Amino acid sequence: HLTDPTLSYASGVLLLKGWSNYRQWERDWQPLAALVARLCHLAEIEFLVRNDFPISLQEAISQHHPKCQLKIFWPQNVTSNVPGLKNQTCPRVRKIMSNDDFAGIDINLLRLEGLHTLSVQIPSRSDSKGRWVEIDEMLPFLLLAPNLKHLLLRRSSTAHRLPVAMLKQEWHNLAVSTQPVPVSSLHSISIGESGPPENILLKLASIAGISQLRSLRLDELSDSSMLARLAGLLPNLERLSIST
Repeated sequence: HLTDPTLSYASGVLLLKGWSNYRQWERDWQPLAALVARLCHLAEIEFLVRNDFPISLQEAISQHHPKCQLKIFWPQNVTSNVPGLKNQTCPRVRKIMSNDDFAGIDINLLRLEGLHTLSVQIPSRSDSKGRWVEIDEMLPFLLLAPNLKHLLLRRSSTAHRLPVAMLKQEWHNLAVSTQPVPVSSLHSISIGESGPPENILLKLASIAGISQLRSLRLDELSDSSMLARLAGLLPNLERLSIST
């Protein structure tokens, strides 16, 4: 039970998928945030819940356990949480943003000192010529956590409800105004089945470099020639996993 006083000596918390039995807007994260706030030796949190990471839990970690190792395994909807969207006046956008099922994160989650593993949705759509259009403008913000080691990229499981052009512009505006400086030194990258095309690796390499990468997993390979282009960028790679 979350009120059990002996929990204050716990060294780790595993948030199981069972919490997903509740609809997102029915979950009350405050008791868990309160528990985290009073733990004395919290060293690690693994987040597997089908939910964007709750702001109340993020605040508890930031305030009480800034060095706690945080591993987020459920793909986060980072794309739609660019701050500029809150100022949109388009009725359709405002309706989507106000939907109870539209969970949101605090973008400062991406800067947490203890962020160790991050799973992210990468939405994309094909243009009139059948080419994938992705929100590359968001990528530098995924590499702001100083201790981030593992990045898991997943294509959105459902069609994105917000216009990609609008999202690209808002992320561009944020980049211009904040000038993000990527500092993460990744040890592994995993691109899941139906994830973004593997050329996203070249984009990440141009942003922050991936020379320290030790493990690369591609659950789907659409362009094998890309591997030859990547070879020179991965001098420390020890493990390569490819599924087709």
